[in-house]
Amino acid sequence: MLDKKTINDYYFTLIFLTILTIFSISVTSFYSKNIILYIIMSFVILLSTLSTEIALNKKYGLQEKAKKMMVSIIPINLVIFSVFLFFIFS
Repeated sequence: MLDKKTINDYYFTLIFLTILTIFSISVTSFYSKNIILYIIMSFVILLSTLSTEIALNKKYGLQEKAKKMMVSIIPINLVIFSVFLFFIFS
C-alpha cells in the first residue's frame, strides 16, 4: 500500500488530503448546497500541494522541503481557501 518512501515524498499532500476529508465529513449537511465549490477547492489545494511537492522532492529532503513548503504552499493555500470561503458564504 503506502511504503515509507511514498509517505515521506508526499507527506504534505497526505496531510492536506486528511484535513480536507475530515473537514468535509464534519460539515456535509452545511456544504450540501455548495458541494461543487468544496470539491473544486479541495482539488485546487491538493493539486497545488502535489505539484509543489513533486518539484521539491527532486532537490530536497523532508526537513528542507518542509521549510520551503512553509514559505511557498501554505500562503497560497490560505489564499485559495479564503477565496472559496467567500464564494461559499456569499
